[in-house]
Amino acid sequence: MLRFVRIAPLLICLIGGGLAGCAHLAPTTHSPVLEAHLELAEAYLNNDKPRLSLKELRKIGASGDHSKRYHFDLGLTYMALSQWPAAAKHLRQAVAIDPEFAQAWNNLGQVYVAQSRPDKAEQAFQTALDTLTYLSPERAALNLARLYQQTDRPQKAADLALRAIEENDRFEPAYLVLNEVLVSQGQIEEALTRLETAQAKLPKRPAMLLALAENHLRVGNTAYARTWFQRIIAAAPQSEEAEVARDYLALF
Repeated sequence: MLRFVRIAPLLICLIGGGLAGCAHLAPTTHSPVLEAHLELAEAYLNNDKPRLSLKELRKIGASGDHSKRYHFDLGLTYMALSQWPAAAKHLRQAVAIDPEFAQAWNNLGQVYVAQSRPDKAEQAFQTALDTLTYLSPERAALNLARLYQQTDRPQKAADLALRAIEENDRFEPAYLVLNEVLVSQGQIEEALTRLETAQAKLPKRPAMLLALAENHLRVGNTAYARTWFQRIIAAAPQSEEAEVARDYLALF
């Protein structure tokens, strides 16, 4: 079963390209009343209140039928409520109105993952990635990498994680997924090299530091591992990664 989707209201639009961008996807000709309902619904969603968002969107009714933004907002709202069939319905309507609506394609892929429909998810993510106007193609590439990782296609997973990094070399999740794939294939030295390069660009990231430390342990570099564990605690003492690092250090 596919499990990489972890939907939360703030994550949904981040997956699709940024919550701030959801309120103004493109110039619109919405009436002031419709615009007000959409803005309020998006504010509720942004503040982790999807039920209030749904209540506001339902006030729009048929007047929103031809608005991609309306269907997109409904799709995100139903995603936040784990109502996958309804989410899929409205995201499909959004891309029917605008076939190059990459944010909607990317979120539709997430819905298909939640529904254990990997073929449909792959198609949706690939469509988003192939859309030249998509401002966050690294997100679609990462979602494809995770999909391939979950469906036992490690080479494709690595290739797409690298594609995400090529699109945005400061995109931390892509480095972490690439590391997971390489480690699962026993390519620890390669994983270390990749993470060291990433860490130079993105210093003091607890998750990345923890992955580095654990890889050093895997190849027997205990002294280096200890150093990285200590760096985690110094960089983010209250983080979950720091707790893990303390547990490791207690074993030395």
